[in-house]
Amino acid sequence: IAEMTVSLLDTSIKGNLHTRDVQSETPAVKGKLTASGPDLPTLIQIAGQFEPEKDSRLKSLGKYLAGTKDKSFAVATEFDVDLKTGNVDVPDLSMQALGITMTGNLNGRQVQSETPAMQGKLKATGPDLPLLLQMAGYFEEAENPVLGKLGRQLANVGNKEFTVETKFDVDMKNDRINVPDLTARAMGITVAGKLEGENIESDRGKMAGQLQITGTDLSGVLTAVEQAELAEVLKSVAIEAGISGNKQDLRLQPLSIKATLSGKQIPNSPVAVALNAATQVNLKKQTLVLDSLTLSGLGLDVKGNLNAQQIIDAPAYDGNLVVAPFDLRQLLKQLNQKTPLTADAKALGKVALQASFSGTKTSIVLKKVVLVLDDTQLQGDVSIMDFANPDIRFGIGIDKLNADRY
Repeated sequence: IAEMTVSLLDTSIKGNLHTRDVQSETPAVKGKLTASGPDLPTLIQIAGQFEPEKDSRLKSLGKYLAGTKDKSFAVATEFDVDLKTGNVDVPDLSMQALGITMTGNLNGRQVQSETPAMQGKLKATGPDLPLLLQMAGYFEEAENPVLGKLGRQLANVGNKEFTVETKFDVDMKNDRINVPDLTARAMGITVAGKLEGENIESDRGKMAGQLQITGTDLSGVLTAVEQAELAEVLKSVAIEAGISGNKQDLRLQPLSIKATLSGKQIPNSPVAVALNAATQVNLKKQTLVLDSLTLSGLGLDVKGNLNAQQIIDAPAYDGNLVVAPFDLRQLLKQLNQKTPLTADAKALGKVALQASFSGTKTSIVLKKVVLVLDDTQLQGDVSIMDFANPDIRFGIGIDKLNADRY
């Protein structure tokens, strides 16, 4: 088709199309296409008429989008796709729809195989990330779509704009990955990262990269996801991870999470809470090691470690935890959480814990437990088998307890 012009429902489609082996399972298509129109939701509803299901997702999505302010769309692209060789070339893609703008290009080889190679770049911006999440929710298979629910929760957040930009070069046959730049910004959250790897499936392979996630002015987001109390005190979050190793031995070192809290109930505000750990993952052996875990801030001093096996097939874990004495009542106040009502207003002023633990997805065992609660010290072992139908067993010794305080 050397030249094509279509006008339908105020929608204009122009372009050209060259095809080969269209009757086979591996056709080839090459061409150029431009399309624009004032009402994308209506076109989506029309497309839904051809779905075999009675409850068409496209029809439902089209009806929902009919309430958006900007219904127009425009697409311009060139493409050369050959499913027999597995080559895909999209040298130019430009799209505007529902206020969203996306540009990019893509080149792929052996895309129909288990070891495809793809490279390209993508940039997308838009005024309404919650709307995009709700659109994605229409295609989730789960009974209660997570993305759809999140989109509805965030719909009333003030700043809903988003930007995503990335470049990528991935070759699964040669175990090579290169993402020199990834940036994303939305609702006060910024993600920045890069990753480069060679022979990542091999024991001798190597991978190097960084990931940074920062969040400021998160009160609107936290309130939307039913964390209003935390929204009043949490001012910022910063997550940083160094990535090294390979797929068989992936290391996240350093791994740090830092939160800044401030409020009239927090003395010497603002106060930083920091979590640090050295993390090692071996996907081949299905192991996870979380070593030198520390949590500090707001009066907390927590240390521990975790070892997990069969993390994909049948997770099992063990480790140790030490929590130095802290004021639980004061901590809850600082986090803007309700404090338990006790007869003695000073109760829960001293809490400490030390224990070894092990467990699976359905059970947990605590051994050598030492729990300090004000003037009371509790020691013993506790086990809970089968969370669905709990079988609780324990052997506990208590030195003294003044129950009237509670």
